[in-house]
Amino acid sequence: MSVSTFKRVFEPIQIGRFNIPNRVVRSAHGTWIGKGFLTDELIAYHEARAKGGVGLSFLEMCSVHPTSFTIGLNSYDDGIIARYQKLQKIVAPYGMAVFQQLAHGGVMYPDINGVALSASATPNPLSGVVPVAMTQEEIALIVTAFAQAARRCEEGGLAGVEIHAGHGYLFTQFLSTLMNRREDEYGGNLENRLRFLRETLRACRAAVSPGFPIGIRLSDEATQGGITAQECGAIVRALEGEGLIDFIHGSQGSYYVLPRMLPGMDFPQESMLPSSGKIVAGALRIPRILAAGRVRTLEEAEQLLRDDAGDLIVLQRAHIADPDLVRKSRAGRVEEVRPCISCNQGCVGGLLASARLGCAVNPAVGAELTLAEDLIVPAGEAKRVVVAGGGPAGMEAARLAALSGHEVILLEARADLGGNINIAKLAPRLQTLADITNWQERELYRLGVDVRTNTYVEAADILALRPDAVVVATGGLPRMDGRQIATPGTQLKGAGLPHVLSSVDLLTVGANRILPASALVFDDVGHYEALAVAQWLVERNVAVTFVTRFSQLAPTVESWTRVDPALEHLLKGEFRVVTRAQLMEIRPEESVVRQLASEKLETYPAELVVMVLSREPLNGLHGELRGKVPVLEIVGDAKTPRDLQAAIREGHMAGRFLFGGPFTRELPPG
Repeated sequence: MSVSTFKRVFEPIQIGRFNIPNRVVRSAHGTWIGKGFLTDELIAYHEARAKGGVGLSFLEMCSVHPTSFTIGLNSYDDGIIARYQKLQKIVAPYGMAVFQQLAHGGVMYPDINGVALSASATPNPLSGVVPVAMTQEEIALIVTAFAQAARRCEEGGLAGVEIHAGHGYLFTQFLSTLMNRREDEYGGNLENRLRFLRETLRACRAAVSPGFPIGIRLSDEATQGGITAQECGAIVRALEGEGLIDFIHGSQGSYYVLPRMLPGMDFPQESMLPSSGKIVAGALRIPRILAAGRVRTLEEAEQLLRDDAGDLIVLQRAHIADPDLVRKSRAGRVEEVRPCISCNQGCVGGLLASARLGCAVNPAVGAELTLAEDLIVPAGEAKRVVVAGGGPAGMEAARLAALSGHEVILLEARADLGGNINIAKLAPRLQTLADITNWQERELYRLGVDVRTNTYVEAADILALRPDAVVVATGGLPRMDGRQIATPGTQLKGAGLPHVLSSVDLLTVGANRILPASALVFDDVGHYEALAVAQWLVERNVAVTFVTRFSQLAPTVESWTRVDPALEHLLKGEFRVVTRAQLMEIRPEESVVRQLASEKLETYPAELVVMVLSREPLNGLHGELRGKVPVLEIVGDAKTPRDLQAAIREGHMAGRFLFGGPFTRELPPG
């Protein structure tokens, strides 16, 4: 693909006195890599994206005052200035402009003691914590804190600041009539509710030199009674008219509707446009930064620019998945861009569940000092590596071994590569899962891996290839014995009846059978698999009873913001949930269920039963090869059944470090 395809994307643009080299933006997003500090690890994370060709990056939300504590960044004193200067020294050679997003979380991010400030004593929409209504003296204190934080950004050499006035944080809590119930000059009509933000922008202007860019990020609340996109557009016009902002960054959502603020694969691409498009349309002269939602390629960004939807386009998660997205695309290597699959597992889920950013498809995220792929030095002596299994773990192991300069043979028993992703992608709204395995397959052929499909092998076949190393990635199979984790000593009656299926059975052959009126899905795992099965059935007008040992639906993926969107689809049909329960007996047309805390039995119609139990690893080949090859690794579900992120990471580490390592680098002092 030629550079001319991206004519608009690569046009420079001026924001304030700074020139932005292209229209590609990484918006501020929590990483929690530095746990409150701009560490070398966090600098390396941003350096990788600068090297990859991004035009403008926003550093993650930086709290300006201790009354709002975050393990993102904090700017309470001048200590951060030297760290900004080091960051700038590292990224400046690549031309990427760096802005800092400044914020106060209000009720969403209390102080270290759990006390939160807000416009009024309106509860946190997630936790129910009730904040303290701010006094006018406290408002003045926070105004000053923002101004001092802006000054530190300029003294640190950053190119601009963004005041976060969206996504339900403190300024939104003043702008929104859902949160602001004040009766003084900071409450009531929109002019009054805007007063705090306006005073802050004026103070920031006074604290920095002329031409230093200051802008805002705005979003609607996307919930009944909340601030609307049209109101946000009016705010933009008012602030632009006063010369208080140099750019507007439009987004969508708040913590009332978290999945819409962080849309995953359940949402269509560019799902934010009905909100963010109206917000940035409020600007008449200043640059418009558009967060459209799930923009994954420069082609999509180019089209949004040509449609005049915005002047700069956000590709955030796409750059988590592949920091070299811009550089590869500009060089005509679009097919080599590692795709974001919009699963939200490593990025959103990593923050909410593990307090650190990750990525399901890119194990190097947050570990660029040790795992960036440009650290790989091809081996001086090419060795023969045999990988058994062509799922995501096996393909990643083969890819990294090939990148390391080895001769790689990949053996797959099935006709196609992809493993269980080929089955999962058949479920509703999971098609993008296959984007990563398709990419892995393309990369294997590009790197010259000897791929042999329809090749079932035993230990003797592998030994006959005289390998220097073997990676076993043979995956796992559904377990259908009926043994349940909460009640391992009991035996499920009727588990062997012909209408009892695994998720694999249902998704691969279910479309070819006549479906009954009722089904029961039993979830013993708590991942997305059972939700996917239930959606598949409900979309085919089957009444589903969902039974699980957990106290909620799919608790493993709750932090990915994927459960509520699934429920929206499930509740369009006939769907009931039974939590904290055991499946006792399966009968031809019904099933018997017991609440774990009771002996009471309940019967539900179930002409079809789908059991989602823990998987059984296929690890026999590994046992047969132990002690017979120089280097032997086992990865993915063959080692122990988990998920896609674990499979890719394990395959990456095995293929990369088969014969030694790791390779690391350090940032220069400063």
